[in-house]
Amino acid sequence: MKNIQLSKRLQYVADFITPGLVLADIGTDHGFIPIYMVLADKTPKAFAMDINEGPLERATEHIEEKGLGDKIETRLSDGLQKLNGNEAEAVLIAGMGGSLVIKILDEGKHALEGVKELVLSPHTEADLVREYLKTTDFVIEKEGMVIDAGKYYVVIKARRREENEQGLLYVNENEAPEGVEEKLYKTLCTKYGRILLEEKNVILKELLTKELGTYNSIYEGLKNNETEAGLKRRTEIQNILEHLNEAINIL
Repeated sequence: MKNIQLSKRLQYVADFITPGLVLADIGTDHGFIPIYMVLADKTPKAFAMDINEGPLERATEHIEEKGLGDKIETRLSDGLQKLNGNEAEAVLIAGMGGSLVIKILDEGKHALEGVKELVLSPHTEADLVREYLKTTDFVIEKEGMVIDAGKYYVVIKARRREENEQGLLYVNENEAPEGVEEKLYKTLCTKYGRILLEEKNVILKELLTKELGTYNSIYEGLKNNETEAGLKRRTEIQNILEHLNEAINIL
């Protein structure tokens, strides 16, 4: 049966999912990733879930067109609410902001029983998602970035943590690079991704270099602003610039 052609971003995200696991795609939209995973024999069964009826109806149509109704089940669900424990082994949450990703995970803890891995691709606030993962039973084992249609996307893969990994954010937490203070390095790892920094990810460097230019311009525009709000904002921008410069130097 012919597979479907995913966008560059969706293909990159799909490649993070461990083959062979039962998949729950939260916020499935058109259901393309579950369809791809089943047709490619990378998952035996999938749940395509969305909070909105319109996208879920389109997903159902696409699933039926491919004759996959017996392997992909659609569910109208606010996040993980309609997923039961031990139904899925991998949970994918992509295409939404980091705060919403956290809300879905936090309110759907009942559904994470039996889940072996999370694949998360927040469009914003990836740092908050990483910070949240510290409080969960999952530890980050892989990170990556992709550019699609001029936009930058980060993907985070986390697996169940083992007893000796309690309190860790990453599977392997190496010492800070020479010349970088340990506390600052931990901040940078949460903000930009330890694995991305250690692998010297070129896409991350490109993104941070662009952000550096943007925040330098903002700082220049605040130089003559001596109001309380202006001074406060200038201090905030200085901290951001410090972090960006330190991260770029590591990369």
